[in-house]
Amino acid sequence: MHLEATLPEEPLVALRRAWPGTLIVNPTVPMGPKQTTRADADHWLGLGADLISFGRAFIANPDLVERLRTGAPIAPLDEATYCQGGDAGYITYPAYQHAA
Repeated sequence: MHLEATLPEEPLVALRRAWPGTLIVNPTVPMGPKQTTRADADHWLGLGADLISFGRAFIANPDLVERLRTGAPIAPLDEATYCQGGDAGYITYPAYQHAA
């Protein structure tokens, strides 16, 4: 089951206890002003989620898994490029460059 955490935590945690299958949680409001962070993911994993969906963060961060693993910053999104056709916003976000 894939849930968006748009309700208070209590009913979602109760649903986790009742649902024996895999639970995927998107911790932020879809298309809201906030992207899902590592802290959001850790919080919901601690509440019993099996997987976390990051959605938009993957668009702006082709290396999102590595950024989360190393604590590198998550790049901001450019919503002006959403669904506009062409490469801008889909394949133009660079991987994080670590300072030497």
